[in-house]
Amino acid sequence: MTPPTPIEGLGLREIGDALVKTGVRSGTFVGSCIVNRKGEPSGCEVLQSMPGGDETILKIIRQWRFKPALYRGQAITTFYGMTLKLTPQQTP
Repeated sequence: MTPPTPIEGLGLREIGDALVKTGVRSGTFVGSCIVNRKGEPSGCEVLQSMPGGDETILKIIRQWRFKPALYRGQAITTFYGMTLKLTPQQTP
């Protein structure tokens, strides 16, 4: 089986920028979604909260599109788990 792979949507840098705009400076978010055979996420949920950032992250992830998981060459519906860590940037 090959896992689903994000192919469209904001990248990690853009997610970090969006979180900083909402006042979130650091934290860890753990979440999961179901990715269907068309590569569309649904049922996204928070498993570990990043206070102040959960709704922003979920909104962005719901807009992602994926290359669906494959099993024996056929697209399947499966879970997709993610961990996002935001750390303060050090300025020289």
